[in-house]
Amino acid sequence: MFSWYEVHLVSEEGLNILGGTFPGGMSVFHGTNEYLGWACTLNHPDLCDVYKLEMNPRKRLQYRLDDHWETLRVRKKTVKVKLGAIRLPITKTFYWSKYGTTLKNKDGFYSLRFPANMDIRGCEKLFDMNKAKSFSEWKGHLAAGAFPSINFIYADRTDTIFYISNGLFAHRNPAYNWKKVLPGNTQATLWDKNFYPIDSLPQVLNPKSGYLVNTNNSCFEASGPGDNPQPQHFNPTFGYTTERNNRSIMAHFLIGKEDKLSYRDFKRIKYDEQYNDSVYNYGLANAQILFNLDPQKYPDLADAIAVLHKWNCLSDVNNRQAALITFAMYPLIDIISHRGTNYEMNTFTEQQYVKALRSAKRHMLRHFGALEVPFGQVQKHVRGTKELPIGGMPEVLACTISQPHKNGQRRTFVGESYIQLVRFSPAGPEIETVHAYGASSKPGNPHSTDQMELFVNKQLKPMSLNKAQVYQQAERIYHPGSNTTERAGTSDKP
Repeated sequence: MFSWYEVHLVSEEGLNILGGTFPGGMSVFHGTNEYLGWACTLNHPDLCDVYKLEMNPRKRLQYRLDDHWETLRVRKKTVKVKLGAIRLPITKTFYWSKYGTTLKNKDGFYSLRFPANMDIRGCEKLFDMNKAKSFSEWKGHLAAGAFPSINFIYADRTDTIFYISNGLFAHRNPAYNWKKVLPGNTQATLWDKNFYPIDSLPQVLNPKSGYLVNTNNSCFEASGPGDNPQPQHFNPTFGYTTERNNRSIMAHFLIGKEDKLSYRDFKRIKYDEQYNDSVYNYGLANAQILFNLDPQKYPDLADAIAVLHKWNCLSDVNNRQAALITFAMYPLIDIISHRGTNYEMNTFTEQQYVKALRSAKRHMLRHFGALEVPFGQVQKHVRGTKELPIGGMPEVLACTISQPHKNGQRRTFVGESYIQLVRFSPAGPEIETVHAYGASSKPGNPHSTDQMELFVNKQLKPMSLNKAQVYQQAERIYHPGSNTTERAGTSDKP
């Protein structure tokens, strides 16, 4: 959630971009320059294959491939592992087959094959996209096939908008079930790096509905009715899913209510904290069971069930029912996290929901003395000694996922993070941004927490691509190799 850094990169060779990157990033991962901008979300097609090798019972480390035996390559690597104050060398053995990285467990040897470890041009192409001045130029860099996955949503100053569920997809033999473990003894399952071109992938360009949205949901629900790709038009071995989530449902619902969106409308929708009560409560496939519990069947929970029935599906800091629901749902979310699956793929029994609600009731009474308290008393946005009330829950548009904190409270750790909103106008891009904490991660630095109030209050700060303006407003200007720091407003040097 909070690994983003906001950077403004400028060069004398055509680079001028503002956006978010991760520590160690070589360029902006998503952001905007004078001409265009884009953002990314995760997609979930089938990009990785697992093979079980048929090992030679008579000769160690040999595996069958069609009518002959191949030998696993063996590599031993030593790394130092820090255990308290001690750093110990640990040596591990790694294997490699013609299918790829190979692991050994009690059931035998399994190989993994995935495009992400077959190409290192991603950093180069991302840098080229940072410098692009038109849609055709930007898409050309994407079409180079250097990115193994990720949704891209694009917009530019010419009013072009574009969405693609990107990925590197091999030509897989349709005779096999690529969603399961594959036989690792035949070249019929051994695909090469001849990937499908991006024009074969789900994408939408300038839809009639006038908008595009993605919240890690299905690529077949990217725009308004009639503007979406259809699953039957794509190779089934790509493994694209059709999942929806509360964020996508609410985004389409709220946008669909408006004949025309103003910037204020756009912000209101972006920061929405509501669940769609008729489809996915809390993003779980059958969460309605919890909200339909019978108080006569569970008299010890009658008061808690009454709180559930009062809930208006909002998760703002003043909501008085959201806290109980949060403590009921997180034990179930923890189960999902350990499974490594998406919310909408999970169902729970009535007794699991009852157990979770009993636990939530005990927790609320023990730590807060009541079943209904303002949500902001329970959920906090924390860095160091600074704590602020914050709303939001998993799968609302202004998403917040929290973890246990002190005194029975919870603190945010995943969800909303670096936010950038851009309008392309005749005068150039108008940019507003905010970071969950601030521009520094160093404890004690005033800029490590100076954006927290903006963040929790759903406010943003104006930003500029104008280098002269940036230097004029700079707090300090530092030149590598120099022992001095210039006073702000006195230099135009990079």
